[in-house]
Amino acid sequence: MDRLAHAARYFEGWNDHDAEAIAATFAPGGTYTDPLVKGLDAQATGAYAVNLAAAFSDLRFELVSTAMTSDGAVSAQWIMRGTNDGPFQGLPATGREIALPGADFISFAADGSGIASVVGYFDSAVVPRDLGLRVLVQPVAIGPWTFGVASRASVGNDAPPGAISLTFLEARSDEEVEEVQSRSREIVHELLGADGFISFVGMTVGRRMYTLSAWETPEAARAIRASPHHRSCSTDVRP
Repeated sequence: MDRLAHAARYFEGWNDHDAEAIAATFAPGGTYTDPLVKGLDAQATGAYAVNLAAAFSDLRFELVSTAMTSDGAVSAQWIMRGTNDGPFQGLPATGREIALPGADFISFAADGSGIASVVGYFDSAVVPRDLGLRVLVQPVAIGPWTFGVASRASVGNDAPPGAISLTFLEARSDEEVEEVQSRSREIVHELLGADGFISFVGMTVGRRMYTLSAWETPEAARAIRASPHHRSCSTDVRP
């Protein structure tokens, strides 16, 4: 097997957004790992590429250099480029372009059946920064202080608030935190179009999540309880 040519076919699969073509370059039991995912099998790697292309429809890898290493692997230096024209990590498209430099080290099965492993290296903060997102580095806690993040949504309604609603939830796992945050974004999109809505603030500190919403009247605050997303979150309570 020409290993450099086989590595080139792997990248062609990514550039064609072809999950089957990517999976076909792997040997049985082959895996993919990068700073964001660990040990994906061939099919999961193909799905990972397609999901990424859904957020960046012109996603492509520009190969800067490829070379054989002393142990028979292929090293590939690349720049991943694309335009964010689809939802990414639960956020709406920004229309911004990304340019992520990185490198892959591709090893092959001894029997020549394909790729045994791809291990990728890149700075995971580059894409968020290119998209205009703030990347924070802070401790989880210091002494009595616990740190987190907050966000605000408003439609520019300057009416004095006639009602304030407050919610509090403590998740049992990091996965639940992500689930609640995803559902909260859906609810906030509904709030933005609700009659009498003024503004929303969401806060996450560790696994504790708070929301604070301002409304023109108590009746407006109560009405949001009937919204589809709000009702699904209220009724989907797990013991």
